[in-house]
Amino acid sequence: MNMSSLFQKSWKTLLINGSVATAVGLLFLFITNDFLKTLIFFFGIFLLAISLVLLCIDIYNICKEKPWGINMLNCIILLVFGLIFVLYPDVISKLVYLVFGLWTAISGIFQLSTSIKYRKYIAQPGIAIMSAVFLSLLGIFLIVYPNFFQTTTTKIIGAFLLVTGLWQIFNGFRFKRICKEETKYTEAEIIDEE
Repeated sequence: MNMSSLFQKSWKTLLINGSVATAVGLLFLFITNDFLKTLIFFFGIFLLAISLVLLCIDIYNICKEKPWGINMLNCIILLVFGLIFVLYPDVISKLVYLVFGLWTAISGIFQLSTSIKYRKYIAQPGIAIMSAVFLSLLGIFLIVYPNFFQTTTTKIIGAFLLVTGLWQIFNGFRFKRICKEETKYTEAEIIDEE
């Protein structure tokens, strides 16, 4: 496999990962735990409202002797999730933090492997590797201690994720440029050979 195809695969992943890290970082910088619980509660209300609409649609379909059932199934599922979100926003917020922890750990491991694999093409590879190790450890820490998010350190994590995300986006575009340059160079070699 040539370097161009490796960059072609990596730049998109870096760009997506960086975008998610930047978005999560911004979220952590500006969201509070109480606000998250409020969002979860209102999302639960939204799910309950949708389940009510689906129930009404299926009742209408029964009255009109039309096929029904799939909306009823969706209604029951949304009703269950809506009730859980409304009644237990604390538990759901901890699950949200757990998912962020898993994503952070996986993102850190990917960043570490990319940083090591492409260290001669990355701006500041030492910082990138240290950042990846820190991100991986932070993810593991968040999985083990999801309550950690409920303190002011969320802002520190948000800032770190924001910087890491922007770094990944920068290197994603850098990999894309290198890939394009290598493709042009390869095309020029083919033309010269003809």
